[in-house]
Amino acid sequence: MLAPAADPEPAAKRMRIDIETARTTIRPRARPPAPPAPADGIAGAVTAIAPFGAREIAAGTADGQLYRVTPRGQAVRLAPALPGEVVALDGRAGLLAAAAEATALVLAGEAEPLRLAHEHALGAAALSPCGGWLACGHMAGITLHRLDGSAERREIGFPGGPTALAWSPDGTWLAAPLGAGGVQLTRPEDGRTAHIARFPAPVRDTVWSGAAGALVTSGAFRVSAWTMDPPPLDGDMSGALATGRPGLVPVAAVTAHPGRDLVAAGYDSGLTVIAQLGQRDELMLRPDTGGAVTVLAWSPDGDRLALGDSAGQAAIAEFPPQMFK
Repeated sequence: MLAPAADPEPAAKRMRIDIETARTTIRPRARPPAPPAPADGIAGAVTAIAPFGAREIAAGTADGQLYRVTPRGQAVRLAPALPGEVVALDGRAGLLAAAAEATALVLAGEAEPLRLAHEHALGAAALSPCGGWLACGHMAGITLHRLDGSAERREIGFPGGPTALAWSPDGTWLAAPLGAGGVQLTRPEDGRTAHIARFPAPVRDTVWSGAAGALVTSGAFRVSAWTMDPPPLDGDMSGALATGRPGLVPVAAVTAHPGRDLVAAGYDSGLTVIAQLGQRDELMLRPDTGGAVTVLAWSPDGDRLALGDSAGQAAIAEFPPQMFK
């Protein structure tokens, strides 16, 4: 489903300041927002999406098809079908990577797609920030493929099975939530790896804050975050950043602001907050609703936050220019 991000009634135009109390309020919308619409031309259930170029997105389906979707909702098939359900998509640096069963596929413009076979079924795939490496996660650890035509391949072994992969902005670290529980932190340069355990709930998200130089995860009763100076290796937790307020419900989803040391966190109860890394204060964005937050994403400029939950609700929160100073 596609929904327009442009708002005909932005919050900044609906803000009012009371002359007597100086209290700021936002008046209700005069008209409801445009409803989402399905993309035209996609057959089958969409199982993964990713940015594709400057304005488009890529979509993968349960039957292994890959599509390019334009802003108008037109879908064009990209490549021959993968051997099964597309479980991961990642697009950056002019590349698109997809994973299905034990095969990874890399598309680069008009070049012939690169197919990479593995011994194990894949659960995750992520391109490095520069596009020079593709990391693939499976039950035995991570396989790294160099994408410069050299066919170089590295294996970093550990148990647990990554369900997602996230590169740090400088390409130094890889973080992976594990199907068996916890987070695996890996430094591809030397293969050093460490397991961060003792999460009370499954970790679904691992993200990086470039502004804070920190790793942020879900899975605990508050936002979990660590600076990489020092990194949380060999049990060293001295870089932990106490963020937000502890509660009784686990954090289900997190996302880091693209330019500030802020993180948005959504809970299993539907509660959604914004906090500054290393600070206990929170801004409540949405109260408990009963639908667990399943996905959060900032816009590239950090002015909007997209949210989705297990009850089928989707929303875009827009922040006035003076919101974050």
